[in-house]
Amino acid sequence: MLKGTLDSVPIERPDPSEDDPQGLCLDKAYDFPAVRDLLAEREFTPHIRARREEIDLKQHNPDWRARRWVVEACHSWLNRNRGVLVR
Repeated sequence: MLKGTLDSVPIERPDPSEDDPQGLCLDKAYDFPAVRDLLAEREFTPHIRARREEIDLKQHNPDWRARRWVVEACHSWLNRNRGVLVR
């Protein structure tokens, strides 16, 4: 599904360079060779971090914030505010 998602992006992407690389934040579910090959083809720098790594970083630096997709942040907010979702 990652290939289909990347293909469906309607905005023209600027060419990445060494001075201005383009990253893609993914979770551990996307950490396998086929995904890394696809990202290398499209010149993305993958940022794939396991959940445990995020917890460790947060314990050592309370100001640290995980990188999240907008939809993940929205789902998190809805789950934390279950009363709003139900009503």
